[in-house]
Amino acid sequence: MTDITLLLAIHNHQPVGNFPQVFATGFARCYAPVLDAFWNEPSVRLSLHHTGPLLLWLLENEPAYLEKIREMVRRGQLEVMGGGFYEPMLSILSERDAVGQILRMTEFCEEHLGTRPRGMWLAERVWEPDLARVLNLAGVEYTLLDDTHFYNAGVTGRYLGGSYMVEKAGAAIRALPISRDLRYVVPFTEVPDAIARIRAIADETDRANVALTYGDDGEKFGMWPNTWDWVFGERRWLAEFLAALADNASWLGTSTISDRLDAEPPHGLVYLPTASYEEMGHWAYPAGVGAQFDSFRHTLADAAQLAPNEAFVRGGIWQGFLTKYPEGGALHKRVLRASRRLAELESDARTAEAPELDEARDHIYRAQCNCAYWHGLFGGIYLNWLRAALWHHLLRAEAILTALDLGPLYRVHTTMDVDLDGRDELVIETPQLCLVLAPHRGGALTSINLRDAAFNPTDVLTRRVEDFHARVSEAIVVEERAQLPVGDDGKPKSIHDIILAKEPNLSRLIIQDAVPRFCAQEWVFEAEPDALVQALSTGKAEPVYAPAQAAWSAPGIDPGTDLTATMSVEIAPERRPPLRFTKTYTLASPEVLHVDLEVTNLGDRAATGRLASAWNLTLLAPDALDRTLQFGEAAAIAPNAAPGVVQCAGATFTDLWHAVSLELTCAEGADFLHHAIETVSQSEDGFEKTYQGTSLVPSWPLELAPGASMARRLTLRVTTLDVPDPT
Repeated sequence: MTDITLLLAIHNHQPVGNFPQVFATGFARCYAPVLDAFWNEPSVRLSLHHTGPLLLWLLENEPAYLEKIREMVRRGQLEVMGGGFYEPMLSILSERDAVGQILRMTEFCEEHLGTRPRGMWLAERVWEPDLARVLNLAGVEYTLLDDTHFYNAGVTGRYLGGSYMVEKAGAAIRALPISRDLRYVVPFTEVPDAIARIRAIADETDRANVALTYGDDGEKFGMWPNTWDWVFGERRWLAEFLAALADNASWLGTSTISDRLDAEPPHGLVYLPTASYEEMGHWAYPAGVGAQFDSFRHTLADAAQLAPNEAFVRGGIWQGFLTKYPEGGALHKRVLRASRRLAELESDARTAEAPELDEARDHIYRAQCNCAYWHGLFGGIYLNWLRAALWHHLLRAEAILTALDLGPLYRVHTTMDVDLDGRDELVIETPQLCLVLAPHRGGALTSINLRDAAFNPTDVLTRRVEDFHARVSEAIVVEERAQLPVGDDGKPKSIHDIILAKEPNLSRLIIQDAVPRFCAQEWVFEAEPDALVQALSTGKAEPVYAPAQAAWSAPGIDPGTDLTATMSVEIAPERRPPLRFTKTYTLASPEVLHVDLEVTNLGDRAATGRLASAWNLTLLAPDALDRTLQFGEAAAIAPNAAPGVVQCAGATFTDLWHAVSLELTCAEGADFLHHAIETVSQSEDGFEKTYQGTSLVPSWPLELAPGASMARRLTLRVTTLDVPDPT
């Protein structure tokens, strides 16, 4: 019989910005009991990875856990794997930041875990050929990738074991193929069946003394739906599995990865294409394209053509998420810009020794955490608190770097292509605010960044139809985790195999917005306010003029006493008189922005309708008592209140958590329409509703004779609040 060595690699992760209670729950239900199970079976060896945010939480809250890891390392049972400290997607970083993130993890492990990692966990196994060189430069000896990466490169064999060399420009590391079958077997099959499957996989390889690699998320041992009862409760799957490994040690051994690599040479050199795991290729495609790809795969499967050709059927690449979700793409480009600015200041004799640079670097690294940039099976970019955390760290870094570069008092403007889409934005910066204006995006105010609070209230995710929305109507509504279904055999189902929803009627929230959600987006509608707000909330409003969807001309920013940017566009729908829309942004003080709107009838007949200017803002937590929306002197309401219309001179968003308020006023008064922006995403617990922001839409009747104009001024005032420290 073929001798087998099983290489067990477990990856434990919590992202930057996740709630403390999630860390605590993960520790109690997963991380601690998993480590205890291996501690109690010392003959079974493993390689273990924790991401930086989790390590920092453990260091502060559970130092005994880290000491147990140190002891398991000393006795040779456990190997610590490294990685990018804040779990970035290395392939979208500069080489400097990628190496820096890895070295920060190395330094942490040496200081707190008593060992220097030789290998690393690669976030989401997103591989690009140049990473061989980058990882080698950072001192990495090996990484783990999916077996599909190797099949895509033309490596043959039903099952792959051992390791291979990968290189770029003469810099090489070793790569181990993770068995996809093992990822689905552990821990979702009975232990005897799992052991038999390991034996069968090894027997189907063409090598004796084969090493098979299992590598997957630690959270599937206790945090995924129903897994705690299965893994640690009455069933005690993990303890039984580890005992079975020990009992079968005569033919089924375990090893740390480094020890196995030291004992066995690689199979040879292979060149791996850009790839990740199979599901990622579908998720990264735009909606519709992903569904088409999935349909194609099913067609091949039904014709029995998929299995023999699966290596040649590949989806998109991870970077597709940066255009699929432009909100994440824009953040990514801002982080890259901050990183470049840090490098410039480090090489500038004026600032090279400034201690603040280390703080700025840490904020930049934190803002690179991958989770809030994409969406697949887990919440990802749809979770507003994860996005807010990355914006927080980016804005902290920008504030430090700009003050170092320009001094504590600055008032600057520039024209640049902020998001690298080939079209310029206008950027205004003060110590209090960073404003981004996009003439080509309807002349909108695409970003309002509050430097003191390190908060981006314009980080509102656009409502969009996703491929996975097609399954929402099939979902079983389960409001509590304890109600989650299990298979007929009592085993937990994989999160890939269950269709759940956290509440009923989520299909009503599946809406495709016409344009991304920004501020100062203008339209003209025919509907009256009450009907219009309902149409806006459901995505059914039909504008008769859509300047928000047009490219405006903008000569730039006037650097006078007040920083001023004027832009305009002419809209001429069929069978309606042409209108010219002019918009002037004026930063009157560090905290006050005026937006002057003027509409002129260029036609030879009257123009009528309702002029509306949409402002999309978020307070993150719509049900929290410290986040409110108030119209004039009326009582405050929740930001996610039912759609409504209020006639008044202004509305105020108050956020006591960030200690800021944003007041939008119009001296002439307006009909202020408001509605919540909510999306449907998926997570390990099923489909769920997530509040993304509130759309505040001041509007006015529009009646223009030929040649006539109408003007309105909106004023946005940002106020820092004096809020007592809750501690």
